[in-house]
Amino acid sequence: MQPTVPNRTTSEDALRSRAAAGAAYARAREAAEASSSVSPADIGWLRRQRPVATDRYGGVVLAFGSAAEAERARHHTGLVVVANKLRDLGLAPGLNFVVEGEGPERPVNGTPSSAAVPRPRIGYLPKLLVCTTLPHTKPRTAEFTRRNGGTSTTLHAPARIGLPFGVYARLALIYLATGAVLTRGRRFTLGSTVAGMLRAMNIPQSGGPAGPSTLAREQLDRLCATTWTTTNFTEKLGRNVVIADRWMEVSERGVAVTLSERFHTLAVEKAVPLNMDIVAQVRRSPLALDLYAWLTYRAFSLERPVRVPWHSLMAQFGSEYRLTRQFRWRFRKRLASVRAAWPGLDAEATQKSLIIRPCPPSVPTRAERQRAKRWDNPVGAQVL
Repeated sequence: MQPTVPNRTTSEDALRSRAAAGAAYARAREAAEASSSVSPADIGWLRRQRPVATDRYGGVVLAFGSAAEAERARHHTGLVVVANKLRDLGLAPGLNFVVEGEGPERPVNGTPSSAAVPRPRIGYLPKLLVCTTLPHTKPRTAEFTRRNGGTSTTLHAPARIGLPFGVYARLALIYLATGAVLTRGRRFTLGSTVAGMLRAMNIPQSGGPAGPSTLAREQLDRLCATTWTTTNFTEKLGRNVVIADRWMEVSERGVAVTLSERFHTLAVEKAVPLNMDIVAQVRRSPLALDLYAWLTYRAFSLERPVRVPWHSLMAQFGSEYRLTRQFRWRFRKRLASVRAAWPGLDAEATQKSLIIRPCPPSVPTRAERQRAKRWDNPVGAQVL
């Protein structure tokens, strides 16, 4: 019997893959150590890790002796920081965790690698509207204010139209911002018809004054008629933002919207990516939607745990609540629903504050988001 001759090309490819993974990991680890985000006790452990390859998307693959070890590594604070450095430095889209002997194409379930999870649809929200959110319930007046640290944002709307509020207003906001990011244009179609637009937003087409489609169209009108006035008390700066210059226009291609130049810039240049699968799971509650978007923004590049006191959370998310204990009870309930939809989230509500720890992001890496822009179109938008 003739001896088996190894495939030289495959062997050389494997060596190159291992070398590339090792070099990328080393640079990201050194950057993590230099940032003082990794404790001295963790530095030695990080240095002992040996990348075995790069996966099909360019992610760095780390191998462990068992699924339990790989799962613990997935939540290791030091490795979360290293993964962030890989993305920040443009070295790799992230880390992949596998069990030794199973190969990089059989990752541990639930790991943040692009090869380990299905590619969800991606939605977007401007950072400004993630940090200062809409009312949860119908306001009694045509003016509403949220505070976030040294920034205050006040919403104004014509009294005959009213301010946007609730779940449908938030879904419409995501819909418009995502259309801006995907088309890169200020004017685009929302759908071939109003019914098609609502289907794209996953809103049932049912009639009547209290039906979902009627409420959603009303919230879109309220949203586009509202002005956001933001004041930064520290820098003594202010600005006004409106969503659209024209909306619900009937064109040859369907129902169109023309976004304002300022909102379009905010959406395209300062957008927070959202996993639309998670949005679908928490969309029954406006507070849960707000929490998911904000936690995605805060956790994406977090390198050390942070504490946010309840009075700050209430000013940002719960100004409608009269008592802190009422807001705290509702906040904890909605946080639980976000954690159920986003298992990798490491956030804990204590008696005094919310603690957010470094964790894998809920959205794919930058490379995955670029593919999503080419392959997916959540809003079915077309530039006009």
